[in-house]
Amino acid sequence: MKFKSSLLALVLPVSCALIVGCAATRPSDVNYGDGSVGNLMYEMNHANEAGQPEKALIYADKLIKDYTPEAKVAQASLGGYPPDMHKYEYRALMGVGLALWVKGNILANKGDKAGALEALNTLVNDFKYAQYQSYEGEVRRPAEDARQKIEELKAGMS
Repeated sequence: MKFKSSLLALVLPVSCALIVGCAATRPSDVNYGDGSVGNLMYEMNHANEAGQPEKALIYADKLIKDYTPEAKVAQASLGGYPPDMHKYEYRALMGVGLALWVKGNILANKGDKAGALEALNTLVNDFKYAQYQSYEGEVRRPAEDARQKIEELKAGMS
């Protein structure tokens, strides 16, 4: 009986520490909601604008991980920018493109030039027809902006 209580006294705190430690790898206020492209884009932008780049990266990485296969299919179906970016079949392409743009900028601001270049080059090479509408109503083409950012980062690396 003494052995059981000693074992329990050891296992319980270690288990709690592991659970708390594992939970700490993602902020408790990260909520993927329904996991849709729109929800992840909204949360990513909201976190980024609120000065929470680490949280924005979590949403960007989730969006990239979950929607890259679908975005690649959409990209392959296009011969240029889609005339209606709001069509459902392009949502993954638009989301992944924006997520790569946001990720590249956050990593560049953190001083991770290699990581930023990887994200931005992926955007330019794999998702060049991604576009989105800014809050001001302007159509943005992140791969075009990424080309300029890549040149700036490369110039700063030499």
